[in-house]
Amino acid sequence: MGKKRQVTKYKGRKRKRLTADEIVTAALRQQMIAEGRRTAEEEAIKAFLEYEKAQKAIEKEAKEEEVREMVGDSVSEEKPSDEKQTEGPPNTEDEKM
Repeated sequence: MGKKRQVTKYKGRKRKRLTADEIVTAALRQQMIAEGRRTAEEEAIKAFLEYEKAQKAIEKEAKEEEVREMVGDSVSEEKPSDEKQTEGPPNTEDEKM
């Protein structure tokens, strides 16, 4: 009888055999792409963290300013009475100089 033909599971065009150099260059290319993605992701994460830090600093500054305004209002209410009491002597000292 005849030899049985080997049936391949892959149908369509046959795959091209790659040389060792082509395999190495493809692997290096894939590695560089992966590293590029990693570095891009790391940079994006760093940028996001810096953004969050800046946001927190801005919020903190806004809160401090609100507190200053509140304290400033209460101090400014008290200051006129203090200034009226202390206006006399400093003015005379300034005039003497």
